[in-house]
Amino acid sequence: MPPMRYGIAVAMLISIVMVLMLQMQVRTEQVVAVYDPTESDPKLCLEGPGVWCSDHGPGQNCSQAKTCALLPESVHAQVKPNDVPWWKATRRLRKHAHNYAKLYPNPKLLFLGDSITETLRGTFLGNRCKLKYCQGFPNSFTKNFGSSSLALGIGGDRTEHLLYRLLKGELDKVNPETIILLIGTNNIRWGHSEGNTTMGILSVVKLLCFRFPQSKVLVLGILPRGDCRGEPGDCTTHLFPNRRNTAAVNINSQVASQLHETCPSRGHFLDCGQAFINEQGNGINSSLMEDSLHPGVAGFEKMWDQCLKPALKQKGLWDGLAAGS
Repeated sequence: MPPMRYGIAVAMLISIVMVLMLQMQVRTEQVVAVYDPTESDPKLCLEGPGVWCSDHGPGQNCSQAKTCALLPESVHAQVKPNDVPWWKATRRLRKHAHNYAKLYPNPKLLFLGDSITETLRGTFLGNRCKLKYCQGFPNSFTKNFGSSSLALGIGGDRTEHLLYRLLKGELDKVNPETIILLIGTNNIRWGHSEGNTTMGILSVVKLLCFRFPQSKVLVLGILPRGDCRGEPGDCTTHLFPNRRNTAAVNINSQVASQLHETCPSRGHFLDCGQAFINEQGNGINSSLMEDSLHPGVAGFEKMWDQCLKPALKQKGLWDGLAAGS
């Protein structure tokens, strides 16, 4: 074999081996879960970085732990076992959070979620986002909330993916004053039931309230949405009623009614969806949410000014100062 062809063959073989090794590593990582068959409801023991269940040790079951989060059916599956871009984004985001904590270990505001939250950083799956709805970010986020506020989101994430990220140490080095959570629209996209999606959101809330006993948790209602799966141009309608928006409305109602029990005194619910409704009240305002799923910069700023900022100040969750900017 000529030297050049031999070199190309070796390089290809090395690349194949590296991909296979990464996939093997990906398949071994799963949600840390212990099931107790004596319980009527399966539970996710908060076993992970930081020992989240104080009375739960290795090899013990959930009945031996005082604090566990309900594990909905939607959390049972493995977490994106072969989605290499997602795993890369997860590790990159964890590293970003840890580096950020060196500058701001006690952020006033921490935003958690999926692609809607990731938009605030101007990225998608950790790479620079070139989609239209990302234009103006992260500058708009920094202008409104300051460089000391942190946004941690990954495109496509459902409740179980966010649970996994938290259990794997994404927030190990930060201690936020207020956590703003927006998650669940991708559970709707993939056909999860309203009940399981509600339990998934409340599971995240319970974990956050246990992990950060001094922090306030503000749960934002799932935003209004068209009947779309989330791919560009795939919405069949931006009008109401549509099945996915109806699911979002029902889930928001369930979360709001159960939040106080999940996180007494420190859990708050806020529905900012009205900011995105058109003048007729029968659908999405496409000038604020062009794809009927992701707000653009105008949509975010309207929601912040008319809903989020006033509520944060009224509830005593934020002083209104864009610290660190």
